[in-house]
Amino acid sequence: MFLKNKILILITIFNINVNSQIKFYENIIKGGVCFAGFSTGLSHGSGTFDTYIEPGSFISKVYLFYESINSPNDIKIILDDINIPINAENVISEDFFLTQFTNLYKGSIFFKDITQYYQNIQSHFITIPEQINANCSQICSFRNFGIFIIYENENLNHLNVVLCFNNQNLNQIQNDYFISFNPININYPFGFSLYTDIINSPILNDGSYVFVENSNIGLIGGADNVNIQWEFGSRGHFYYQNNELFGLDDDTPDNLMNNSDALADISEYLINMNSLNWSMKWQNSGVHENVYTGFFLTYSTPCQPFDVQVSKDSTICPNSPLPLFASGGQSYTWLADGSSTKAAEVLSCTNCPNPVFTGDKSTLLTVQIWNNDSCSVVRPIKINVLPEPKFTPTIQISASDCGTSNGSILFSQVNNVSSFSIDTFSQTQVGEFTQLSSGFHSLKLYDEYNCFIDTIIFVPEQNLTQANYVYQPNIIKEEIEVYFDNQSTYATNYQWKINENVYTDLSSFTFDSSGLYNVTLYAWQYDESCIDSFSLKIKVYDNFSFSVPNIFTPNSDNKNDIFGINVSNEVEISYEIFNRWGNLVARGTNTGKGFVALWDGTTFPPLEGDKGGGKGSKGGSRDAIEGTYYYTLSIELKEELLLPDNPSSGILTKNDFPIKEKGWVQVVR
Repeated sequence: MFLKNKILILITIFNINVNSQIKFYENIIKGGVCFAGFSTGLSHGSGTFDTYIEPGSFISKVYLFYESINSPNDIKIILDDINIPINAENVISEDFFLTQFTNLYKGSIFFKDITQYYQNIQSHFITIPEQINANCSQICSFRNFGIFIIYENENLNHLNVVLCFNNQNLNQIQNDYFISFNPININYPFGFSLYTDIINSPILNDGSYVFVENSNIGLIGGADNVNIQWEFGSRGHFYYQNNELFGLDDDTPDNLMNNSDALADISEYLINMNSLNWSMKWQNSGVHENVYTGFFLTYSTPCQPFDVQVSKDSTICPNSPLPLFASGGQSYTWLADGSSTKAAEVLSCTNCPNPVFTGDKSTLLTVQIWNNDSCSVVRPIKINVLPEPKFTPTIQISASDCGTSNGSILFSQVNNVSSFSIDTFSQTQVGEFTQLSSGFHSLKLYDEYNCFIDTIIFVPEQNLTQANYVYQPNIIKEEIEVYFDNQSTYATNYQWKINENVYTDLSSFTFDSSGLYNVTLYAWQYDESCIDSFSLKIKVYDNFSFSVPNIFTPNSDNKNDIFGINVSNEVEISYEIFNRWGNLVARGTNTGKGFVALWDGTTFPPLEGDKGGGKGSKGGSRDAIEGTYYYTLSIELKEELLLPDNPSSGILTKNDFPIKEKGWVQVVR
C-alpha cells in the first residue's frame, strides 16, 4: 500500500459532517497575538525560543499545544523553571495514525491552558524530559510543543485570530482545506502560520508545498533555528499587532514560505473576504514523514470586539447530564469534535445558548457565537468524561422475614469503591445495609471521583413459619377422642378449621360420626399476610379402631407393666422401639385382638442370633431407663372386616392395610 514508507497523520472521518479541520478558537481582540514553539522530535532535550508581547498589555490567554505518539505516561516539562504537567486530557483530535516505514503508531493533539504558569519574558527556556515507557512496545512520547499567546491592549488596534487543527487523513498527493471566518480588512497583512512537525529538508526531496487559493506560495521543510540539532519542524513563529505581521526565529512576514520559514502574509492571494482555501502537497510521495498539525490565521477585521461568556471546561462522570451555557450573542452554533452530527447526539440542542451535554466519551465542544452584525467568535469547551467505574464486589443478600424489614445486603471485596448508597438514602462508606424490606432496591457504588454504577438488587422474602401438627390415634373410630399436637415453628398465632368450622385452639376433638374430615391448621407470627397452613384428611371409621397409650410403668406390680395397644379386630403387629438417640432397643411381632402386648421395658442386647422375633415382648436383658422412647408400628389385618348395614365414607377395607403408626411412649418406674 502507498503508506508503506511514510510517517503521516491519519484522522479518521466517520461522517460527512466532520470538517477537514477543527476551528478551535476565533476571537476579535483589541491587542495582539504571538505563536512560538519548540520540538525535539522523538527525542528529548532543552532549548530556548522567543516570544513578543507589547509592553503594558494584559495576557488574557496562553494555550500550550502538543502531540502524542501512542499512549505515553504522564510527564512534566519545564518552562522557565516551572513544572507543567503534560497528560492525555484535553484532546483536540485523536485516533489518527503515524506511519513510519512498516510501523504504525497512534497519535493525538492536545491543548492546555497555561495562562497561570506563563511568565511575561521574551526568551523562554524549555526542557522536554526523556520518556521511558516500560509498558510500551513501540515509541510512546509527547512532543511538538507550541505556545499561542493572546494579549489585550487598549492602545492597539483590534484584530481577528483563528486557530484551527487538521482533522482529515493526510494524503501523500494533496490535502485540501477550507475555512470561513470574520470579514477581513484587505488593506493590512493577513498572517498565515503553519504548525507542523517531522517535515525534513527540501534538499532531501522531503518537504511539502503550500498552496493558497491554488497559488504555490512555497516549499517548506527542515528544522527551525531554535531546534536545529533535532532536524524537526517547521513552525511559523510570529506576532501580530496594530495591523502588522512580524516574524520570529527564522520566519519572515513576506508573501512566501521557504524551508523552515512557515509564515507568510497571504493578503494578495485572497479571493473571498470571509473564507480561505489552502492545500498541502508532499514534495515526494516516497519520503518517510510529513505531518501537518495546525494552521493559525491572523488579520485586521472591521468586526468589533464583543463580550461573551461560556461554560468552563469540565470533568464529569459518564452520561451525567451537564448543563452548558453561552451568552453575549444573538445566535449560537455548537459542534462536537468538529461534527454537527455528533453534536446532535450529545447535546440537547445545537442552536441554543443553553444545551445539556450527555455522553460517555471525552468531547471537544466548540460554540460559535454570532453578534448582530454577522461577526462571530468561537470558544472551545472541553468535556473530559471519566472512565466508567468498574467494580466486581461480592454481594451477600439475606432475605427479609415475612411481615418485617430485617433483610440485609453486604458488600465484600470492594476494591476501588469509595462509598455506597441505597434507594434515597445518602452515601456511606460502609458497604452493609440492614433493616431492608423485601423487594427491589436501587444501589449505587461510587469511585474516588464520585462516579457511580447503579444496579437493582432484589431482597427476597422468606416465611420461616411452618404450620404442622400430628394427631393420635392414627386410626379413629367415631366417638373416640383424638389428640392434636401443634408442632408449628416460627409462629405465635393459630387458627384451626375442621371442614368449615373454625376453632382458636384444638388440643383434642371427638368426632361424633364417621366420615372424611379436612383438618387445617393456620399459623403466622407477625401478620396474616405471612400465614402458612397445613392440612390433613382424617378418616373416622365405624368398623375398626385401635388406641396406643403414651405411658407405662414396667415395675413388676402387675399394673400397666407392658406397653401394648387395644385393637378392635385381630391383627398382626410388628414394632420397633428406639431411645432418644435413635438406637434400637427392642423389636418384635405379636398377633392378637383386644389388648396386644408389645414391649416389657427391657433393652438390647438380646441373646446371640435373636432378631427380636420370639414372643416379641422382651427387648433384652437390661431394664430400660426412665424417659421417652419412640415406636414404629405396622398393623396387618388378620380377619375379615364386617360391613355395617348402612356403609358410609368411614368404612375401612382390606386395601387400607398395613396401617403405619409412629409415636412416643413414656417409661416410668
